[in-house]
Amino acid sequence: MKFVTGLLAASFLLAAGAASAQVLTPAETLGKGNDTFFLSENHLFVDGDRLNIAYAGYMRGVTERADVYGYAGVTHIFGEDQVWLGIGGNVRLFRYKGFTVSSFNVLSTGLHRRSESSTVLWNTAAVVSRNLSQSVSVWSGVNALLPLGNREQGLFTPPDYEWNVPVGASWLINDRFGVYGEVDFGHVTAVGVGLSIAN
Repeated sequence: MKFVTGLLAASFLLAAGAASAQVLTPAETLGKGNDTFFLSENHLFVDGDRLNIAYAGYMRGVTERADVYGYAGVTHIFGEDQVWLGIGGNVRLFRYKGFTVSSFNVLSTGLHRRSESSTVLWNTAAVVSRNLSQSVSVWSGVNALLPLGNREQGLFTPPDYEWNVPVGASWLINDRFGVYGEVDFGHVTAVGVGLSIAN
């Protein structure tokens, strides 16, 4: 069970990219003292333009209901790149009749080319998930990207608030590895995949 909750929680991090417009995670948390590494690749489509976001991260369960994590990534658009760092967390709010609900939040900021993005990008979501088996989970919810400060400079981050609906699934392959996939529907459409590696 420790492994299962660890990998489920890793998917929280997989969605935490700076402008990823994705959650890429079920609502279950990692569990106190458990940790995971992860990698993610995401493609976003908005108004005919395409962005690519790749990132890596580390997550740790600080309590049975709360995880914290850090990550680093690169956003690519129109042949231009921005490297960014982020911190975040996921808090399991409650479980009801087989469903789990969580509050997912990530704050990220560019390390360079800061005049071409918002000062901070807040990726926040209400996530609802259900385990279909010990190794398969599905989720959905409501996700928002909220640029804070310097909003008009929106090359690497959106200039306006963006809302979408994630639909995702994860499969825990074995005791160490899990794979994740998600499609997001809204003004910003996104497709992302991820790999978690339990420590």
